[in-house]
Amino acid sequence: MAEERGMAGAVGAPQPAAGAAEQAPASEQAPASEQAPASEQAPASEQAPASEQAPASEQAPASEQAGDGVADPEIDRLRGLLSEEKRRADSLEDELRRSLADFQNLERKKISDIENGANALVDRFMLDMLPVRDDLARAHKAAAAGGGTVVDGLESIIKNMDAALAKHDIAHMDVIGEIFDPRLHEAVTVVEDGSLDEGTITEEIRRGYAARQRVIRPALVVISKKPVSGNGD
Repeated sequence: MAEERGMAGAVGAPQPAAGAAEQAPASEQAPASEQAPASEQAPASEQAPASEQAPASEQAPASEQAGDGVADPEIDRLRGLLSEEKRRADSLEDELRRSLADFQNLERKKISDIENGANALVDRFMLDMLPVRDDLARAHKAAAAGGGTVVDGLESIIKNMDAALAKHDIAHMDVIGEIFDPRLHEAVTVVEDGSLDEGTITEEIRRGYAARQRVIRPALVVISKKPVSGNGD
């Protein structure tokens, strides 16, 4: 009888609720003071998934996220300064070209002045010497009829003078048969000759000389002209 009552008591004893053994002990649960109130927690539907949120390292710094309008005035100022410097550089380059051209012109003028000065000295010296050569030529012509050593001596002197003139590029101008040119010749008389062109040089009275295309002394010449046909006037 005693065993039957014990079993009946065991059967009649209240059983613990299902799942009570699976709940965590009270010591492991977070205190209520540390749990966020339900009103402050964002609904699960509004929270972005963690996979879609960009890492903090990939987000642009705040200084780079400034609007373009903030940098525009500074860029415009720098562009203006660049344009001004370009205009200044072009102006200086143009001024340098003009200065270089002026220097080259001055250098050419200086060289030309030196050459002209040296040529003028040579010309004056030769103008003084050429009459001596003319006198020797006339003396040689006068003594040629008698012959002798005087003629030979005068001829040798004249040849030496001509060689000295040629050494300095001073040459006698051949004028016989040429057409009169007032830059090279001086006409002392005119003769009529129908067989020649108007202004043909027929005789040389005095030799003319030139040096490097520069006339030192013009030649004294006789030129021809066409005869005037009679018309009974």
